[in-house]
Amino acid sequence: MSCHLIISQKMKIYVNYFLGVVGGFTSKIFLPFALTIVFSLLASLLVSITIVPILSRYAFKKVPPEEKEDKIQVWYGKVIEKSLNRKWIVIVLAIVLLAGSFSLVGRLGFTFIPNESSRLIIASLDLPSSTSLEKTNEVSLKMEKMFLNMKQVKEVSTGVGSRDFMTGLKTENKASYFINLKQSADVDQFIKYTKSKMEKVATSEVQGAKVGLQENSSGGPPSNNNVDINLYSNNLVAFQESAKKVEDYMKKNDHLKYVTNNFAEKQKQVIVSVDEKKISENGLSAGMILGLVADQTNPVNMGTLKIDGKDQNVQLTYNKELQSVEDLKHIKLFGKLGPIKLSDVAQVKALETYSAIQKLDGKVFAKVSAQIKGKDIAKVTNEVINDVKKDVDLPSDVTLKGGGGSDDTTQTFKDLGVAMGVAIGLVYLTMLITFGKARIPFIILSALVFVPIGSFVALFLAGEPLSISVMIGLLMLIGIVTTNAIVLVDRIGQNLEQKRLPLRQAIIEGGKTRLRPILMTAFATIAALLPLALTTSSGTLISKGLAITVIGGLTSSTLLTLVFIPVVYELFFTKRTKKHANSEETAKVVNN
Repeated sequence: MSCHLIISQKMKIYVNYFLGVVGGFTSKIFLPFALTIVFSLLASLLVSITIVPILSRYAFKKVPPEEKEDKIQVWYGKVIEKSLNRKWIVIVLAIVLLAGSFSLVGRLGFTFIPNESSRLIIASLDLPSSTSLEKTNEVSLKMEKMFLNMKQVKEVSTGVGSRDFMTGLKTENKASYFINLKQSADVDQFIKYTKSKMEKVATSEVQGAKVGLQENSSGGPPSNNNVDINLYSNNLVAFQESAKKVEDYMKKNDHLKYVTNNFAEKQKQVIVSVDEKKISENGLSAGMILGLVADQTNPVNMGTLKIDGKDQNVQLTYNKELQSVEDLKHIKLFGKLGPIKLSDVAQVKALETYSAIQKLDGKVFAKVSAQIKGKDIAKVTNEVINDVKKDVDLPSDVTLKGGGGSDDTTQTFKDLGVAMGVAIGLVYLTMLITFGKARIPFIILSALVFVPIGSFVALFLAGEPLSISVMIGLLMLIGIVTTNAIVLVDRIGQNLEQKRLPLRQAIIEGGKTRLRPILMTAFATIAALLPLALTTSSGTLISKGLAITVIGGLTSSTLLTLVFIPVVYELFFTKRTKKHANSEETAKVVNN
């Protein structure tokens, strides 16, 4: 086995190793992926230089010295001949194809990881706080029946009146649903259509009912498909109004979903303002009132009790729960003048207050966020930020700053761009050391010109955006594509140095001889990636974008390299061949 062919395996190892050490979030995601490829290639390299030669000795004992050329080899030889006679047409055509492929970049879209809708939908039903558990269950059963009658729904799980895990209180007026959709369901259409149906069912049973419906936000790497509008101010009133304006404006945008405003998150609180004079007249104290109210609103922990050999927590509660502010006002207090109501000595009122107020650099800070529906995250992010700045009228003391996932995505793309540059540099240095000639690596690396042509066209036809998976595919192609060029160039070099063939004859013979292994290698790689490229499953991190990128880039580079590499090779070595021929003629004249 030629050492020049072993270099192709080494280059793949270098490229994929650099993928694992590129740094940042991308490295954390793809390090196992890169290490798997590196160690697989190392094992393959070891097998190719040890076991394969031994097996080949026994498998090819009766191979004829010269095999008969088949029709495709004869046809390919004629194609090379015509291409070498029209070098500049081939070069200009390659440049035109490359420029045309880059013109598709703006139409592909730009994202971190392609948006893949979750098939698990979370729905909620929130009835008025005074609703009993029996009534909640009755409404919930009708809601569940509605879900099961929908053709997109596969199965539904329901929880009614469960405890709030934050407060520990029973939520008898609430129900939650986990809806598993079928693979063929359109998630966005389902959410839009189903939410209106839920509202009809709920409000027809109980006035004031609220419903919610959204995709399940599963764990894993962030998709960076969000856009954020950050607001800063010290004027709390103007700040609240501004955040609400931005939130309402973003909700009207068809490219956005799940708009949230962290400054709009409020919680209901009951304020008990004690009248010191009145409680003094009744022989009470603020501490006594606080303890009595706390006992009736929260269970009292009485310790543990051993039941059936096990320690059980014991809590003491009143047999009647407080359902409203009015119930709280009528709590009985026992003073020196006799029993009185809480409202006789205190003012009881319900208020909605902000659950949290965040500050940054001494200013109150709010974030209005939304998820982006489409595939072009960068474009939508910029449009939303510019539209909000232009169309939303904000007070002078409220400042705005836009951002989102596209910022991290851009940085990651830059890191991978640097990785590609370093990978190409490593490939060049490795080939320079191996071949010992500066021109040979340039000829081999010229095959990379055709990678974007096939990759971008394939992505455009498949409707896939530029993503991190696509960039990883392009990085992988640096090692894969140069393999075919090395196989071809190595044969041409053997024809020139060992067989002493003329340059053009060496190129044509090398092309016809290496045509079959080049095509077999390319087709085998493409066939292995086809299942991933054709998959319809969601949630794949190494998505079909990577497979489509490699298939498209490998197809175009393989087919076009078979024509372009011979042309570039003859351009680089024409002068050398002429000098060699002139020196031979001079030697003949001297000898004569």
